[in-house]
Amino acid sequence: MSYKYYKTEVIELVILETEERGDLSLSSCPADTSTIRRWINQFRERGEQAAGLLLSLLCTVYEQHISAIKLQAKGLLKRLSRLAQELPVPKTTTLIGAINVVAGFGRRRRQLPQ
Repeated sequence: MSYKYYKTEVIELVILETEERGDLSLSSCPADTSTIRRWINQFRERGEQAAGLLLSLLCTVYEQHISAIKLQAKGLLKRLSRLAQELPVPKTTTLIGAINVVAGFGRRRRQLPQ
């Protein structure tokens, strides 16, 4: 069985469309519904972990705080985008790519001896 490859930009757009519209059948992506569901489930799981890590980095490394009100009632992708605005996030074509770079830095930083 062969698998199709979708660019991160496509996956990110599908996630955003689903968060905004609440219905994955309205997505413009040609991927199977099962593939889109898998992306969304993986994003929810990993995205919540990334949001926690970014918030932790923001507080502990950069000694900045963000109001919970600014993060409340937003989709996960928008919350990640809001957190990324407060951090020195590298310029990439996708938010997910930038978050991966920052999260990798955060994980390595936690493993370094103090």
